[in-house]
Order: sequence, then C-alpha cells, then structure tokens
Amino acid sequence: MSRLSLNQGLLKAIAARDLKRTEYYVSSGADISITDEESGNTPLHLASKAGHVDAVHLLLERTDINPNEMNKSGDTPLHFATKGGHFDVVQLLLEKTDINPNEMNKINGDTPLHTAVRYQNLNIINLLLRRRDLDPNIVNKFGDNPLHCAANGGHLDVVQLLLEKTDINPNEMNK
Repeated sequence: MSRLSLNQGLLKAIAARDLKRTEYYVSSGADISITDEESGNTPLHLASKAGHVDAVHLLLERTDINPNEMNKSGDTPLHFATKGGHFDVVQLLLEKTDINPNEMNKINGDTPLHTAVRYQNLNIINLLLRRRDLDPNIVNKFGDNPLHCAANGGHLDVVQLLLEKTDINPNEMNK
C-alpha cells in the first residue's frame, strides 16, 4: 500500500471512529502528522473533535505528534475537544502531552478556556482551571477575557466559578 493510501486511510478511519482500522494504519506506518488539505486537520484534530478517546490515546503513544498544532481555522486538538464537550479527551490531552492550555486560536484569539466558557461546560472549565500554567486573564482579539465571555453570554454559574477559582479581576474593562 502506498504512503498516500495509508495516510488517507488513517484520516478516513479516524473520521469513521473505526479504532481497528486506525490501529492498522498507524502500525503500518501512516504519517500521524498528515494534514487534511482542505481543513488542515491532523488525525489528532479529527479524533479530538469526534471525542474518540481511544484513537486519541493511540495517537498520543507516538512521540512524533504535535498536540499544539493548529488547523487552518486556528484550532488545536484541545480547542476541538473543548468545543465538543469531550471531557475524557480534554483530560487525556492535558495529562499525557505538553499541550499549551493557553494556546490562542489564530483567528479569534480564544483559548480553550474561552471556548469552554462559551459552551458553558463546567466540568471542562474546572479541569482546565486545575492546570497551574493556565492563564485565565488572557484576552482574545475582541478584548474579552473568559469572564467577559461568561458575562456577555449570561452564564452566571460560569461567572461565579471563575470568580471563585481564579484571580480574574472582575473590574477589568473589555479592551
């Protein structure tokens, strides 16, 4: 089987959530850093987006994977897992990689915390807040920190959580 066929097969197997085929393509030498030409998604992006924790675990066993790689929309695998509410995938990415929890989407500047706040995912917010290297004061390209996003969305439970568990200044103005 050609390298191109292996790579395309890997992307299709992950998109189909077919773990056996994913294992086959990875063990056969498919490039786990291959990107989809249209979206720029890697196999790790696709598995994270789908919430396919077993495929994410399989891919993370490889040392040649970059968990901080952005696709053409500026999202990392952590952004995708956060958007999808895939707690187990977020947890795996945070625990098993050197992923940057402060990585900003290159288009809108949102961090995974901004994303979790927008989607009101309290479990993922709590998980992210446990990271010592998380900076809850990062502002996106619209001048909003995660607290601004929570307040703008009317997410009072998220506002309360951020005020209780972070050092976000509630008096800071949007820039």
